[in-house]
Amino acid sequence: MVLPIVKSDFSISENYRHLNSKPIPCDILALSGDQDPTVSQEEMLAWEKHPTGKFEHVVFSGKHFFIKGYQEEILKIINQIGDNHTQM
Repeated sequence: MVLPIVKSDFSISENYRHLNSKPIPCDILALSGDQDPTVSQEEMLAWEKHPTGKFEHVVFSGKHFFIKGYQEEILKIINQIGDNHTQM
């Protein structure tokens, strides 16, 4: 069940080619694990130049699948973002 997800992750990573493009008109929330061997914190922070809106980077303890250990915390972050947008 996990193998197709992992294959997709690596396929995207291996085949991705960045083209210089205009910033996208949105906010970006980047979540990462501090021990992820597939992406550095520097690479995560590079996303800061892509949105026209806010950029936020939240680092969790863990590797590539850190999300499994932080589901409640991540849902709270996502819900807070949703609440902020509905109050505008």
